[in-house]
Amino acid sequence: MEYYQRPLESFSDEIITKVRYSESTKLWYASLDIGPVQYVSDPDFARAASTKEKAIKLCASRVRKDCEGIGRYAPHLSEYDLNFRLKKWWAEKEQG
Repeated sequence: MEYYQRPLESFSDEIITKVRYSESTKLWYASLDIGPVQYVSDPDFARAASTKEKAIKLCASRVRKDCEGIGRYAPHLSEYDLNFRLKKWWAEKEQG
């Protein structure tokens, strides 16, 4: 199956997000991993939590709900961005 045909659920939470730790706040911050395409990102997806796993889960859940049309101003991502930019990047990321 081509990457653009894959359902969003086929990509793991760790693949669709990127995460960083802040020493100043002692929190993990997760956001949508858009890869090298900087203009796709939307700040509404960013989430902070006390653990890396929780931040990733919160962010990924928000992305998945938004793509289903759930949430304020959802969906934020165009079908083109999701299927041909983001899914392509995530598939490449999975390959290592």
